[in-house]
Amino acid sequence: MKQFDVVIAGGGPAGSSCAWQLRDSGLRVLVLDRKIFPRDKTCAGWVTPAVWEELGINLDEYRIGRTLQPIRGFVTGTIHGKVVRTEYD
Repeated sequence: MKQFDVVIAGGGPAGSSCAWQLRDSGLRVLVLDRKIFPRDKTCAGWVTPAVWEELGINLDEYRIGRTLQPIRGFVTGTIHGKVVRTEYD
């Protein structure tokens, strides 16, 4: 039987981030999730180049069977609040 120092229920953004940090500190970590990974991201799939690099994911391999599009800008705001446009070159 394998032994772990930490078991995390849920491999979403919070669970996976926690797992990476704990693993990097030398702990043996197990992440349990109902879904099979990799899975589609429901937040429009935006991942920064720094994240791809940090995770060591090869984009040429990852893009097979997926649609990856560059994000050139977006709009954020709150109800009755200020709207902010962010655009990238």
